[in-house]
Amino acid sequence: MGSNHARRIGAIQEPICVAMMGTIMLVVTLNMVRVDRRRREPLQLQLYGQVRRAIISGELASGARLPSARDLVEQLGLSRNTIVYAFERLVAEGYLQSRIGSGMFVAHLPALERPRTGSGSNANVASSDRVHIARRVAPLTEVSVNPEYPTLKVRPFRPCQPAVAEFPLRSWNRARSYALRLQAKELMCEGDVAGLPRLRAALATYLRDARGVKCGAEQIVITAGAQEALSLISASLVETGDAVWMEDPGYLGARASFLRAGAKLTPVSVDAEGLTVSRLRQTPRLIYVTPSRQFPLGTTMSLPRRLALLEFARTNGVWLVEDDYDSEFRYVGRPVPSLQGLDEGGRVIYVGSFSKVLFGSLRLGYNMAHRPASSRRPPLFSSRRATSPRTCGGCESSTASGGTAFFRRHRSTSPDYSLSRR
Repeated sequence: MGSNHARRIGAIQEPICVAMMGTIMLVVTLNMVRVDRRRREPLQLQLYGQVRRAIISGELASGARLPSARDLVEQLGLSRNTIVYAFERLVAEGYLQSRIGSGMFVAHLPALERPRTGSGSNANVASSDRVHIARRVAPLTEVSVNPEYPTLKVRPFRPCQPAVAEFPLRSWNRARSYALRLQAKELMCEGDVAGLPRLRAALATYLRDARGVKCGAEQIVITAGAQEALSLISASLVETGDAVWMEDPGYLGARASFLRAGAKLTPVSVDAEGLTVSRLRQTPRLIYVTPSRQFPLGTTMSLPRRLALLEFARTNGVWLVEDDYDSEFRYVGRPVPSLQGLDEGGRVIYVGSFSKVLFGSLRLGYNMAHRPASSRRPPLFSSRRATSPRTCGGCESSTASGGTAFFRRHRSTSPDYSLSRR
């Protein structure tokens, strides 16, 4: 019967014939079951798992009758409650059927009764390995949005690495605790699809004061990082085959979002003053730019280029996506005001991120779009409601509870530390 720690039904036996109500019933023996008391897994789960695997593999045939709980108590050395628990779970999941007055039977599962030939099995495995990728997504398999690095240590030419060693973690924890005490029930619900109203109001104030952005809280959509903001814009504004112009070199994450939407990308060269507007001949659907700090070269778009780009967008009805990912960081002087602050035609969609300024795993971003006079909210709200749930309410509330003062303090001290890392 095995060791003191493990028990197994003895030698393999032939099915036992039992006469019941004039019919012959075949009772199988569970000679494949082995329970081991040294394992941390509960005994009822061991029994459940082994019987389940025997049914799936075909070792226990459809319609076969299992021994009674009384017989298994003696054979396996388990309590009746343990056996009943395992069998009730198998019945609930559809592997066994309990018939009053007859006993426990293996359920009829036609999908498990197909022939298991070697060649057929291999063919099925081979076919399951060939996964069909949609044509519009196939190019993305070769795009690396965030390169993988062997270490978290700061290295030269490694962009978008906030000074996490200097992050005021104690202040952040206090803000998070305050937010959970203040709005615990509210944060557990779905909430506004555009994001926490308190955060959007604080963010609108900050953007007006620090970045010169012309916006109200009703124009802001909180997203899971700037990447989701770009995906939301692509899904809302770009049709398959639309022309989208990007800086060359430029941000691969934006490229991936536009490719996923089916856009035809056109690279536009960048010089010391930013995007070369003089080379804009045809009319695209959308132009993606990083005017405050060109990614990855770091140049700032000059004022003449900004005005020329805005005039081109206004004249031709082109959308401009301004990715203001970390313009708060400058070694010398104040940040240059946003491109959106110069826009009088409502053609600029402003994108920003807390992840690049605070810490990367926060995954909290936002976009801000022009609101037509005939609408209470920008069109991006409707597509957000249909495509994405809201972000983590706790993170939003923590950021809002810390307020713009917390954000300003961390932003003002980070450039000094970044200068020391330069």
